[in-house]
Amino acid sequence: MQQNSNSFFEIRDNVFAYISATNSSNCYLLKSDKLIIIDSGLECDFKILELALSKIGVSSDQIDFVFHTHGHADHFGGSNFFPNAKLWMSKHDAEKLNSKDSNFTANYLLGSKLIPNITNFFDKNQKFKFKNFELKVIETSGHTKGSVCFYEPSLKILFSGDTIFKGAFGRYDLPTGNLLELKESISKLAKIDYSMLLPGHGAILTEKTHENIAFLSSMLD
Repeated sequence: MQQNSNSFFEIRDNVFAYISATNSSNCYLLKSDKLIIIDSGLECDFKILELALSKIGVSSDQIDFVFHTHGHADHFGGSNFFPNAKLWMSKHDAEKLNSKDSNFTANYLLGSKLIPNITNFFDKNQKFKFKNFELKVIETSGHTKGSVCFYEPSLKILFSGDTIFKGAFGRYDLPTGNLLELKESISKLAKIDYSMLLPGHGAILTEKTHENIAFLSSMLD
């Protein structure tokens, strides 16, 4: 599968991926009756992201929702630039942002200044139903206390944030990270039937997804 840096490419009908070439997170766009962005990267890279969106006919003011996998600046820094979007995050991580806790958000590490105000919080096991998609919220603490993944069951796609990647798992040594919770979250993801892994950083995985998570589980045993 083609994975161009700094451009969106379609990986399934109306599902687009932007694989970051910088410290920003990957970003994903779902086109349905609403336009949904999953994670928005660093604020300093937003112009690149905006240009990439324009090339597939989407402007920043058309985005209806930004769903965040967790509260680190490389995943939320561009969110203020979607003026009409509702911003969603877990309550735990959102409260850290809303209190301007730059130690938690890692703004100081990433050279970021903007911290959006989050007013919409995911409920446990929440489901979002759109015309073409359904997104299930899966709580996956470990990288941060409030980390979540998103699962689209009909397409068997897992948006994993910084919980798991191709051949790696997320750090657990940052504020509110926890190794035991990360192990439990990975065990939870191992029970989900997905055939495509869309992580917060690095390459998309479209084959041997079960072997990948079994390998990650073995690393934590």
